Amino acid sequence: MTRFILMPFGSAGDVFPFLWIARLLTRAGHPVTLIGPAYFAEAAHRAGLDYLGLGTNDDFLRIASHPDLWHPLRAGPYVFAHAAKAFPDYCQAADTLNPTRADVVVC
Repeated sequence: MTRFILMPFGSAGDVFPFLWIARLLTRAGHPVTLIGPAYFAEAAHRAGLDYLGLGTNDDFLRIASHPDLWHPLRAGPYVFAHAAKAFPDYCQAADTLNPTRADVVVC
């Protein structure tokens, strides 16, 4: 069996495809852990998946509702700034899960 760590960053459009992939991998007998925004932890757990949520629901909602996220020129820099801030947390979480035992890590 191949052990997977999946790390979606972003909104439902980013996270839910990873949940679907994780369910397929789990059904095929592979151990899978997801690391992503805490906002999606309940959906992952309802799907029977191992999910490590980062941040808080309030953090996610604050970022997702900011007007710059929907601005055609400011959205890119806004998303990249938040990705850069979150990157160390994702790395630390993956390190906590001991990625040396993971065969595949997908971000």
